[in-house]
Amino acid sequence: MAGAPWRLIPYDNGMITIDVEGGITIDDVTTTPFPVEISNAVISSNGLIAIWVDYDLRLARMARLSLDSPLISGCSKGELRQTPTSKMVAGAEWCHSIDAEPLAMDGDDEIIVFALWEKGIYAIGPDATEIWRIHMINDSETEKLPRANEVIAIHVRAEVHIWTRSGLHIILDRTDGTEITRHRLPVEADIVQVFASDTGFLISSKSGWAWSSDGEIITIAQKLRGTVQDAVHDGENWRLISWCEDIILGQPVKKKDELGVQLINGDDGWMVIDNQGRITPHMA
Repeated sequence: MAGAPWRLIPYDNGMITIDVEGGITIDDVTTTPFPVEISNAVISSNGLIAIWVDYDLRLARMARLSLDSPLISGCSKGELRQTPTSKMVAGAEWCHSIDAEPLAMDGDDEIIVFALWEKGIYAIGPDATEIWRIHMINDSETEKLPRANEVIAIHVRAEVHIWTRSGLHIILDRTDGTEITRHRLPVEADIVQVFASDTGFLISSKSGWAWSSDGEIITIAQKLRGTVQDAVHDGENWRLISWCEDIILGQPVKKKDELGVQLINGDDGWMVIDNQGRITPHMA
């Protein structure tokens, strides 16, 4: 792995590691198909669908890489800046330009849903065929909060769950994007991330509050030193990592020396990979 870890994605009884520079490591082999860092990624039908963004060049592209064959490295960031419009993703089955800031993405083997700032929410199949699209969420009740309608998180389940910065939770029909229902978090907050489990959601606010919710009401609230970096429900409790802290929601925190990146459920129990690539037990 060339750079510090950004995300680990379970796949085929192993892990795909994506680093902060856009490197992808599979079976200890690191390649760089993307010229810059990856902002969103999801596994769908034996493929890695990911988005890269270069904010200086105001460029963004979404591509699918097949995981049935070895990945290959593409152009560098320097080469991209010399000929920005002609560079695609190396070895991609498909690659499309994106004309707005990507906000959030999630998917499964049948559907990938993503949101683009001031454009809308889109659903495509693994082959990039559009399934549906809807306009960007417009919530007049939260106009005072900057970017209140920004989509913070998308979770694809039996339905599609959309969360906005203002704490609005919208549930969509995954087949056509029709709105089923909506709920508002019963607190004023600037939401930065929402994590999903089979039992509900863990919501992280910019001010450091973490809330457990069933999607409508808050069941547990805890103030942390910073925002939540990752959260997983272990079947009994929400396990969290925050700024140099391990947490089981509702219990005292455990301080750590390094910044945790992601929780991993391994043979030795719940572990944390930190920004140095080290793996240590959660809450130990």
